[in-house]
Amino acid sequence: MESRTEKRLFTVDELYQMDQAGLFRNQNVELIRGEIFLMAKGNRHQSRVDRANDLFMNALGKVALVRVQGPLFIDNYNLPEPDIQLVRRRPDYYDSEHPSPKDVFLVLEISDSSLTRDREVKLALYAISGVTEYWIEDIQQHAILVFRNPSGDTYNTQLTYHRGDWLSTLAFPDIRLKVEDILGPVSANEASG
Repeated sequence: MESRTEKRLFTVDELYQMDQAGLFRNQNVELIRGEIFLMAKGNRHQSRVDRANDLFMNALGKVALVRVQGPLFIDNYNLPEPDIQLVRRRPDYYDSEHPSPKDVFLVLEISDSSLTRDREVKLALYAISGVTEYWIEDIQQHAILVFRNPSGDTYNTQLTYHRGDWLSTLAFPDIRLKVEDILGPVSANEASG
């Protein structure tokens, strides 16, 4: 008899059942293509998330709901938890369901060790699902990567912004943000490079 292995993919409902059973106690998880990923977040990553949250709340908090590391329902096998989402405001604050791509103005992922995954797997997932604008804060390169106009599993528009640049979202073009306000102060590593 031949031995065989198969990968078992999970659904959103199964993820919720495991969470309710206490399997992921005090851990952040996300479901991508049916696979469950545990997300470890260090101090540097969390400080960048907090900085972005402050910036977006101050600049866009009146016109969009800023969600931090909350679920984004894409389909039965995909429930990512982007670092920041700008979503349409709703009176129930999404009490009855998670936001879906039709509710999203912008997704931002903060990337240090996860850059390859964010540029490949998550970019394709967001593009295919119709997220109109996706940003990656590339901590290593001190840049904001901007992806707009999804087409298939990629984006037609791909831009890179650095310190000294200004940028705005497609949904709110009149609200301009300084790249250095997103990236934060120049680090010793960045200054010496």
